[in-house]
Amino acid sequence: MSVFIIANHHHHYLGKQAQWLDAGEITHIFRTAHYDVALNQLIESNARDIEQRLTLLECPLDDKGQPVLADAIPARKKPVSFDDPEQTATDDSDAHQEDRHPEDSQKDDDAVTNDHGQAPAIDYAG
Repeated sequence: MSVFIIANHHHHYLGKQAQWLDAGEITHIFRTAHYDVALNQLIESNARDIEQRLTLLECPLDDKGQPVLADAIPARKKPVSFDDPEQTATDDSDAHQEDRHPEDSQKDDDAVTNDHGQAPAIDYAG
């Protein structure tokens, strides 16, 4: 099992009382098993002091249930898997293009160009 912890740019860790601790005070370090809770805490901590450079770390636990700071890695949100991985966003846009009629595309072209194939002038004064 792993937990999420928050570290700052000085390599101190956020404590349970919102104070910054070094690695020697591991029992008092804020930790949570939930990514969203840790991310919310990171945002709140950064709002209190915008000069901080905070990092969300994912950390394995040792036999005693304490985070192993030496094995901590930057946390990444898990990718979302879809039912059909072959389906892409470009496939969707192509499907919508097929539904359009040729007259519609001609109207769109006329709206952005004049008789000479140029974009119409825009009057910014009025």
